Amino acid sequence: GETAPRIERIELLFGDSGADAVIGESSPTVTADFQPHTFTYVVRPILREGNSGFDRLEIATATRVERLLSVKVDDAEVGEEFLRDIQDDRIVVGFDKLVGSEDTEKRIEVVFEVPVLRFGQKFTGFAFSSDDPDIRQQVEEGNATLRFSTNSLSVKTPRGGELIGELKAVPAAFSPNGDGVNDQVLIQYQVRVLGNSVPHVLTLYDLTGRVVRRLETAPGAAGVYERGWNGRDEAGKRVPPGTYIYTVKVEADLGKQLSTGIVSVVY
Repeated sequence: GETAPRIERIELLFGDSGADAVIGESSPTVTADFQPHTFTYVVRPILREGNSGFDRLEIATATRVERLLSVKVDDAEVGEEFLRDIQDDRIVVGFDKLVGSEDTEKRIEVVFEVPVLRFGQKFTGFAFSSDDPDIRQQVEEGNATLRFSTNSLSVKTPRGGELIGELKAVPAAFSPNGDGVNDQVLIQYQVRVLGNSVPHVLTLYDLTGRVVRRLETAPGAAGVYERGWNGRDEAGKRVPPGTYIYTVKVEADLGKQLSTGIVSVVY
């Protein structure tokens, strides 16, 4: 018969931990709407001799941070020569390396402005060293500062309500004539509340109700989205000037919504 494969050796590689623990909490933990809010994120590292330390903090925000307002270590503002990287779904900040018992309990405070679109959204954080960015230590929820009593990194948003918000066309009128100026319109919108990924369908109609173009996005959960339209129909032909209706449709287990707007094509 056939011989079963045999594992002759397993090798596990362990590196020094960046810290004994990295404890964090954020405030506020409740928002009344889906507009951008200012959050303060505080991390308290527990360090001892033998820890390798860290000089980077990554915070997952799900949606793009609109403004990074402040980065402090031990109540001192971190200079702008240090890394401040705003990505689509996270921020990464840098500072002088915290290592050893002399840096234990030095709080890292990051203040940023971002919309939270899903109930229970958690600002998951990771501390790591720029010398070895693949080894990351997750921030544990807990008591990071006496200023807050949240002991949490999660945010509660309003339950229910609309699935789609902040729908708009930018610009409201565009001229897709190939001259490189205003050749495309961006349909921007928020998808709220969703925890699971579902397709979003953008459809363009003329004023007679005829479908001009249908664009389906890759499935996505709660977040901020935009889709471009180049003023061409399903056959790839440039549409005539006029007013067009666009709709965004989202269907989820908790309901469905169709939101509409208008955009003008001018030549």
